[in-house]
Amino acid sequence: GNRMALTIQCAVRGWASRRAFGARAVGSEGRKLNAAALALQAWCFLNTNARHKPLQRYWRRQREASATRIACAYRCHLARREVWGQVFDARAIEGVRRVQAVWRGHLARLSIPYRRRVMASVLKKRACLRIQCAWRVRGAVERFRRAWRVEEEAQVIRVQARRAREAAAASVLQARARRVWARGSRGRLEAAVRGQ
Repeated sequence: GNRMALTIQCAVRGWASRRAFGARAVGSEGRKLNAAALALQAWCFLNTNARHKPLQRYWRRQREASATRIACAYRCHLARREVWGQVFDARAIEGVRRVQAVWRGHLARLSIPYRRRVMASVLKKRACLRIQCAWRVRGAVERFRRAWRVEEEAQVIRVQARRAREAAAASVLQARARRVWARGSRGRLEAAVRGQ
């Protein structure tokens, strides 16, 4: 991470100094400045104390400032990318909504005849169901009436059978009573005949 940042910084500094040197070396003032810079560099390289301390501080400050710039640039890049992503998402969502609206409108316009056909078939089915229901109700009512008539006839037959049984039982009882009465009256006649 740091090594890569230092390599990038070194390349950028070299390019900037070459560019600045090329611009300065053109005039006589530039030559004087270059000569002064070379003398200063030679003095700094000869004196170790003068060379190391300020250079270390300078390069440390440069490294910190460049690291801050790189971090700032990277954070700006991330922020731009996030904002652009949000903008792109919002645009994409809006586009998707428009496409959906257009497609739904197209389907609605296409589906009106289809809906009419579907509605007609639904109405036909409902009418068929009503007719079937009425027919089934009529059949059920007829079956109920027939069952009611059969039950009434069965009730009449049961009543007639009961009366016939009662009449048969009464005639049997009457026959027995006549026999008993006849036996009893014959005995009385015989007793009356004997008593005379």
